[in-house]
Amino acid sequence: MSTPAAPHGSANGDLPAVVDPQTASARPRHNNAGPEHTGTDHAGPSSTWAGSPDADDSAFNDSYAGPNSPLSHEVPDFVRKLAWVLDDAIPILGKRRIGIDGFLSMIPVVGDAAGFGLAATVLLAGVRAGCTWPTIARMLFHALGESLVGMIPLLGPVVAFAWKANSRNLRIIEKNLADREATRRESWKVLLIALALIVLTIAIAITSLVLVIWGFYRWLSGS
Repeated sequence: MSTPAAPHGSANGDLPAVVDPQTASARPRHNNAGPEHTGTDHAGPSSTWAGSPDADDSAFNDSYAGPNSPLSHEVPDFVRKLAWVLDDAIPILGKRRIGIDGFLSMIPVVGDAAGFGLAATVLLAGVRAGCTWPTIARMLFHALGESLVGMIPLLGPVVAFAWKANSRNLRIIEKNLADREATRRESWKVLLIALALIVLTIAIAITSLVLVIWGFYRWLSGS
């Protein structure tokens, strides 16, 4: 009785070696049942995953760094640290904190201009992160409003310490990155309310001025 012929490509009847598909275009087919290839040699260059060393980009580890945002890496670390210095770097009573922005407001004109210039860095980070224009306008309203009120003696620094426009804008950027459409709708609401308040304030100011002029005229005319 003759011995069965060995499969093509093997001199001793053993299965041919599996060829790595990364280095060969094809491998021979055969009908012999044998152990299945596990496929572990198919894995090409591995992509970065959450637990790999490459995934650790040395992000800002303080609680101010917004670790809960899935896209927080799109805001540069230096922008976070700048907002923190401007609004929360100095601890005061209890857990409350203030920043240098309020102290800048104490310097007439120059301090407010410098504060707005630094706040513009956070605004540009929002533009770079892809925030919608209603959201950018809302952030501009926060920064510009704080700078304008900051020109008022005594009241300006208090508003800057309490309002914290830069940290507010940083949180808005994070919200926009997490849910762009919801943040856009919220920004429109804020802008419309702000516009309504501005119009109402102007109307009250004009009405008050007219009443004062009318009263002064009546006093001069003796009527």
